Amino acid sequence: MRTIGPASLLIIASVVGCGGRGEMRTSGSTPAAPTADRLLQRTKTLWDARVADDCKRIFLFEDPVRQAASNVDKFCAWHNAEEPFVIKSYTADTPLIEGDMGWVQIRYSSTMRRIPNLPPRDATTWQRWHWRETDWFPVPRDQLDSYPESPRVRDAEQEQRLAARFDKLKELRFARNWTAAYEFVDPRDREGMKIDDYAREADRLNFTRLDRRWVEVRGQYGRVMALFGIKLNDPSLGDLPPREAYSVEMWTLIDGEWYLDLKRQPGGPVQIR
Repeated sequence: MRTIGPASLLIIASVVGCGGRGEMRTSGSTPAAPTADRLLQRTKTLWDARVADDCKRIFLFEDPVRQAASNVDKFCAWHNAEEPFVIKSYTADTPLIEGDMGWVQIRYSSTMRRIPNLPPRDATTWQRWHWRETDWFPVPRDQLDSYPESPRVRDAEQEQRLAARFDKLKELRFARNWTAAYEFVDPRDREGMKIDDYAREADRLNFTRLDRRWVEVRGQYGRVMALFGIKLNDPSLGDLPPREAYSVEMWTLIDGEWYLDLKRQPGGPVQIR
């Protein structure tokens, strides 16, 4: 039996209590579309700049919001003092894209900026990119958990099954059928949680939207990112608009079926710019 706190019973109640929205920027009209060819071009331009150690060109690949909040001189001062790696060479594979998300496998050789006498080290990484209104930009390091891993390392068949499972739970949430929704909870979590307790806590929420954005499955673990709209089920709060935020739900595959893993749920909404 696993210990589950009251907050976990609400599953994503933190969305209701957050002070703002976890927003994902979209554009009603864009002058270009996210293509693999453009992503490869952008990737090579960035990594050529990294090989040249050209901080001014690298700065142009910072997230647009962060560019606006900083300037190239500040970025170069940080880069020349704090960026740990100096890229010596690289190769970029053909990109993979899913909508406004992209991945490029990079094989590169690097040295340590502060220890230049160490021999170069070879490594491979899947760099994650996202489409920002008019072009591709690397996903900022502090937002990597808000994006799935490359499709090459994920289980596409199980992702389809998990997506269908999430969508079925979505129907039950909208219908407020907590008895049936309880069966979607990890059996290990249900051992320490009576159905009446689950229903009472879940009934405090009104779901106004559940828009699935992506599904990721690796091994027996899955994640689903969705835009949740939630209102507290309280007549005195009826005039308040629903809170909306992107949030990630954790799922676990047990005996061939996907279950919502309350023990592993992250806290709070996800910020995606």
